[in-house]
Amino acid sequence: MEELTPTYQFLFSITAAILLTQVPYIGKYFKVIYTLIHESMHATTALIINAEVIQIELFSNTSGTTLTKYSSNWKKFIISFVAYPFSIIISWGLYYTALKGFYWYGLLSFLIIIILNLTFFVRNIYGIFWLISFGIIIGIILYFKNILAISIVLYIIAGIILIESIISVFQLLILSLKNLKQITGDVKNIQEITKIPAIFWIIIFLLILSFVTYKIVISFLT
Repeated sequence: MEELTPTYQFLFSITAAILLTQVPYIGKYFKVIYTLIHESMHATTALIINAEVIQIELFSNTSGTTLTKYSSNWKKFIISFVAYPFSIIISWGLYYTALKGFYWYGLLSFLIIIILNLTFFVRNIYGIFWLISFGIIIGIILYFKNILAISIVLYIIAGIILIESIISVFQLLILSLKNLKQITGDVKNIQEITKIPAIFWIIIFLLILSFVTYKIVISFLT
C-alpha cells in the first residue's frame, strides 16, 4: 500500500469495502464490522457515564443490540446518541493510523475491541462465532507481520465502517421522510426523551457524518 499515493490508498479502501460487502452471504459477514463498532460505542459510553452494560448481541443479518441499565433519561439519551457519530469517528481514527503508517497498531486496536467484546459483552451464539472467527483472521495477519497484508486489512476495515456509517444515516433519513412512525431504536429513544422530532436528530447525525467524511477525504488529498 505504501507505494500508492494517499489518494489511491483511500480510493482502494472505499472500492474494496463496497465490493466486499456486496458479495452474497459473505458481504453480511463483513458488514458486522460496523455493527460491532456501533454497539461497542453504546457499551463504552454506558460504562463511562456509570451505567450498566448487560450484554451485546450481533446477528447474521448485520443488526445488533446493546442492553444497558441506567438510572436517568439523560444517560439513556447519551447512550442512544453516541453510536452513529462516534462510529464514523472510529473510522476516521483508523484512517489516521493508516495514513501515518501505524498499520500494525491500528489493526491491533481493532483486535483489542474484538477481545474486549468477546470477554465482557457479547453472549449470543452468532456474535461469539463472529468475534472468534474474525479475531483469528486478524490475529494470524498480525502474527506474520506482513505489512502489506496488515495495511490492506486495516484500510478495508476503515472503509467498511465509513461506508456503513454513511448508509445507516441515509437509511434513517429516507425512512423518516417516508414515515416517521417507522423510526425505531436509537433515534426513537432520543425522540421520546427530548420530545424533539426524529428528523432533527437525523439531520444532526448527517451534519456530523458530512464533517467527518470531509475531514477523512481531505486528509488523503493533501
